[in-house]
Amino acid sequence: MDEYSFEIVFRNHYSKAYYLALRILHDDEASKDVVADAFELVWRRLQDCEVDKLSSYLLTAVKNVCLDYIRKQNIRNRYVQASVQAVGKQSFNPEEVDLHEEKIQTIMRSLDELTPRTQQIVTMCYVQ
Repeated sequence: MDEYSFEIVFRNHYSKAYYLALRILHDDEASKDVVADAFELVWRRLQDCEVDKLSSYLLTAVKNVCLDYIRKQNIRNRYVQASVQAVGKQSFNPEEVDLHEEKIQTIMRSLDELTPRTQQIVTMCYVQ
């Protein structure tokens, strides 16, 4: 399939693909991203396919990319919830904060004792 044929497929099927994604995801920006990914998938995999067969493959690809998106979002949401719970379980201890700050100050003073080039390298690797 050449670029011109693909452009025709894109123009003819973009709105169907977009509304399918929007119906599944209920998110405008995510739907646009999913449709773009699906068209990229079609472009990569179906260079030799007939144009009339692309419609059903494209819509199937949109549905599958939407399901992948939802799966990834669920994983992210679980990770965020676990992180929030972990932070909530930690107790705030001012002594630990002071000790941590003291260690940082000791390290920064030790940096001053290094040669300028070594100091620059250590700073770039560990501080920045």
